[in-house]
Amino acid sequence: ETFTTGSCHTFLENGLPYYAKRSPKAASHTVTVRLKDGLKFRFSELAGERKTKFNIRAEFFSRSGSEQLVTELFTHILGTEKNSGVVFDIGMNLGYYTQMSAARGYQVHSFELQPFCFQFAYNAAKQNEFLDKIFPHNAPLSDKKFILKQRDSQCKSGTFDISKRETFKGKQGFTFADLETVRLDDVVNVCNIDKIALVKMDIDGAEVGALRGFLQTLEKGTVQNMILEVGS
Repeated sequence: ETFTTGSCHTFLENGLPYYAKRSPKAASHTVTVRLKDGLKFRFSELAGERKTKFNIRAEFFSRSGSEQLVTELFTHILGTEKNSGVVFDIGMNLGYYTQMSAARGYQVHSFELQPFCFQFAYNAAKQNEFLDKIFPHNAPLSDKKFILKQRDSQCKSGTFDISKRETFKGKQGFTFADLETVRLDDVVNVCNIDKIALVKMDIDGAEVGALRGFLQTLEKGTVQNMILEVGS
């Protein structure tokens, strides 16, 4: 099977992914995140989000126990790797860990199913002057080739029904985008990546297909560290 390979171009080279340009524009604001080790970076979040049930803002990452742990792991691992290799942020969402990794000097390949999320990542990257460090991949990940119907034009929890090949979120009967699956091994090969310092994977149940499409890279020892969130 022949897969699309995603993009080997940064925000600076190509700007926003195609469907992100088509997404409805939302009011946002950018805040400064300061970590315990003195590192700071800008992070874009949805303005007025407190009024909604879905609430991911910068403060979420400092208050949630699991996200605090992931932040500490990022700090330790990326400090140990000393800017050698790239970071794969798989399940980027608003781009908190993407901006953090770029702030530590790494180039980041950011994978996200939801086109809308890239608006926030782009806005923050522009303020941080990280446009040349972030490679956006707006695609579902799998070892199988198929077209996924993206029914949600917002940035929420990006997951999909593998049997129906459509996103769970969004209005039924409405397709915002048709996204073709990408295999991670192909991204590594086409982008000539020889070392991945850290992989963070949080894609709400789609991990098995993504990992099956990543086996060649894992077997070669290209990946030095991995943080994988598994739901129960």
